[in-house]
This record gives sequence, structure tokens and C-alpha cells, in this order.
Amino acid sequence: MKLKIYTILLLNLIASLPSFGETLGVFTSSMTQARQLKRNLRQDPLLKDHRILVFSRQRDFDRAAKFEKFDFTILPSRYPVRSDQYEALFQLTRQGAATFRYQIITLEERWRDIKSSPPILGAFDELGRRNMNQFAKSIFPKYQFKRIKLSGKLKDLYPMLALGNVEVIMIDPQVLETIRKDSKATPILIDQSEPVALPKIFVKKGHKSPLNTTLANLKKATLQALGVDDLKRITSEGGTSR
Repeated sequence: MKLKIYTILLLNLIASLPSFGETLGVFTSSMTQARQLKRNLRQDPLLKDHRILVFSRQRDFDRAAKFEKFDFTILPSRYPVRSDQYEALFQLTRQGAATFRYQIITLEERWRDIKSSPPILGAFDELGRRNMNQFAKSIFPKYQFKRIKLSGKLKDLYPMLALGNVEVIMIDPQVLETIRKDSKATPILIDQSEPVALPKIFVKKGHKSPLNTTLANLKKATLQALGVDDLKRITSEGGTSR
């Protein structure tokens, strides 16, 4: 009798747990904190019934990917996506462009000419130290840096610069406009990076779902939370279409 009651209670508990359809893994360096970004994404009618996991650092995403079977992912261009596991569905865009350029910013005139004296670079810790070193070299091939200091939060980059902990920072100009609002210091633009592709939405290879199509209708607020304003479908030829 007790076993029967326990079984009934257990079944009722299982039935009361929230059920999710697809699983979406998001790795992004958005200004929105991971927990808040997850809430923002869940407010989109297209995503509210699906499981969403958000990460701001590559090592955290990689760790989760060992155990989670993501049906869909949103990943930056620099993430090494395995073509035998995932295929690109949508390219996220900003003001009609699929790429952007990082800026090298300083607050001191003496660092305008960084070719003659390599500075200490501040950067957001999304890729880990080794990967960030390689990434910085690839997008700023003309420059060398004495070393790279990583910040765990995007919003701390500008204070690092203002306090003199670093001499220059590399930053998305959209993020810069947000984090310098309360600062009286005027940033000095040294240079811009090579073009860097904005994130893409990927689907697990062979996975069939209504979301394969309906993700094209993500709300503007959802896209803005991801740091973009639109998306384009990636064609089988590798191009994009609206």
C-alpha cells in the first residue's frame, strides 16, 4: 500500500515538472549577464517552451557540451564548430552587416602609437588565455602586445583602462557605448580590427524541427539582447537570404 502511494506521488511529481521541447545552448559575449539573457530569451514566444542554457565563456560551454545534446546553438564565429555535428541555419546581423570590427581603445595620448611600444591589452575572458592570444593576433595582425589581461565581465573593461591596470583594450564598439556612459573620460580610438563575423544559429546535423524555420521570426527584443538587430537564413550554397 505504501509503495503504491509512493508510486502515485512520484508520478504526480514527474507530471508536475516543466517539460521542454528543444534544447538551445547559447555562448555569447553579450552585455546582458547570462542569467538575465536566459530570462530575456524565455520571454520570446518561440522559445518559452524550450530548454535554454546560456554561457559567457567558452570553457563553460565546452564543459556543458560534453553532457548536453544541444538541438540548437548560438555561437560566435570564432568558435570551432564541427561540421559533422552542426550546420549553420541563420547568420545574425547588425545594421544589415554580418560582420563588425573590434576597436583598440586607450585613454592616454602616449599610447596612440602602439607599434613602437607594445602595450598591455585588456580583453573580455570569453575564449580563455591561449585562445584569446591567438584571436587577438589574427584580428590585429599589425600589432604586438606586451601581454593580455582578461576581465571576467565586459562592464569591467573600461574601469580597468581608467584605473591604469591596462594601457589599451579591445572592445566591440556597441559594448563600448554602453559601458562608458557613466564615465567622463574620452576614449581615444587607435585602430580597428579585421572584420569579425557576428554569431550564427546552428542546428544539430539531421535534426528536424519547426524551429528550423520559425527561428526566423525571433522578436526584435530577443535579437537586441544578443547584441544584434536581425538575422538572415544561410542558404545551402553558404550565402544568406532574408
